[in-house]
Amino acid sequence: MLSGSKFFSTSDLTSGFHQMQMNPSHAHLTGITTEFGLLQYKRLPFGLKNAGASFQRLMNIVLAGSSDLKIACYIDDIIIASKTVEEHMNRLEIVFKILLSANLKVKPSKCSFLQHEITHLGHTLSI
Repeated sequence: MLSGSKFFSTSDLTSGFHQMQMNPSHAHLTGITTEFGLLQYKRLPFGLKNAGASFQRLMNIVLAGSSDLKIACYIDDIIIASKTVEEHMNRLEIVFKILLSANLKVKPSKCSFLQHEITHLGHTLSI
């Protein structure tokens, strides 16, 4: 899907799982007993057995219909690829609008834009 691309951008969501609201009826499953009483998560915590799959499903839903944009997403890491700068800027704008409409926030310090080579999940992608 990314082959033939000359420009790559990566985005990482800020505390990805914590941006996903949990179903209130499932909160009791995340209870932690403390000296202050029972505490329950309202947002998806890290470490739950199905947390990764649940968050990936959210991202698949959010980015559904954008497969023609050469976007790859694994959990909270997004790669955008294109052949030209103009095409890349358009794709970035579309992806950021999608994330904004889904109320998902990106961590700027973990983003890189218009790169000719990136490393993602241990693999190096380059032109």
